[in-house]
Amino acid sequence: MSEAVSEEALAERRARQRQEQEEIARREERGQNRIALTPSSIPVAQNQEFRVNINLATQEEISSLSLSISFDSRLARLKEVAKGGLLAQFGEEAPFLKSIDNSSGSCTIGFTSPVTGKGIRGAGVLATLIFEAQEKGEGLVSVADSTASTPSGKPLTFESTSSRLNVR
Repeated sequence: MSEAVSEEALAERRARQRQEQEEIARREERGQNRIALTPSSIPVAQNQEFRVNINLATQEEISSLSLSISFDSRLARLKEVAKGGLLAQFGEEAPFLKSIDNSSGSCTIGFTSPVTGKGIRGAGVLATLIFEAQEKGEGLVSVADSTASTPSGKPLTFESTSSRLNVR
């Protein structure tokens, strides 16, 4: 019985992720700059590891980006930030900044193009946040702030979504 529930929950999670990716693709087609944290809902048991993808979609080139992510440090501890595939556009040695502060429930990530006048464009995973669930409760993992610019220095703005965390 528990295997069926697990398979059903896994299938449901995959369907949600597919819907979220389709929504990101639709927004990209409309030319909106978007940062989407996925999955949008994270039911997780205490002491269990879980991941949140930071998906970036833009029609314009981005040469530099800084993101501040916030989370409830009572509910989750951020263990690692893994660089996503989107930065591969810069090549193997893509610069990637990550700074984790679990005491304040924040993380800063970012990049600057290693080539003057060049940026990244398109949609993909910028980074994956690897957490461990702590105390029971509900909260958000969200984009607190973002600063980005094009190779010419034009500032870019982004819409963003959050992930709802439910530690049980």
